[in-house]
Amino acid sequence: MKIRLSILAMVFLSGCSTGTYESTSEAILGSELGQSSSLLLQWWIPSDKSYEYRLSDHEKNVRDKNLENCIESLGKEYPKPPNTEIRAIQILECMRKKGWKLFREEIEIS
Repeated sequence: MKIRLSILAMVFLSGCSTGTYESTSEAILGSELGQSSSLLLQWWIPSDKSYEYRLSDHEKNVRDKNLENCIESLGKEYPKPPNTEIRAIQILECMRKKGWKLFREEIEIS
């Protein structure tokens, strides 16, 4: 839940409050400067893998297709998209059902 809330805060602050599922997806994966000179990065990994896992080319294609499918199906199900926070939760949940989780890493910049 902590990751979801921080992702929602990041998406909300990124300024895509009246966007589409695609723009929300891009905001979820966007990097941003954190507090005290740190960089926050997010990326999708298989639910059963750790953050150190590196995706094969095939897995990258599957991830991309799954994300495209989520964006497309949510767009059809909700032709008038809900607010940014709800869209972000819907994308996270759709990807979770497809076997993906969002990993977040904070890198200190010195």
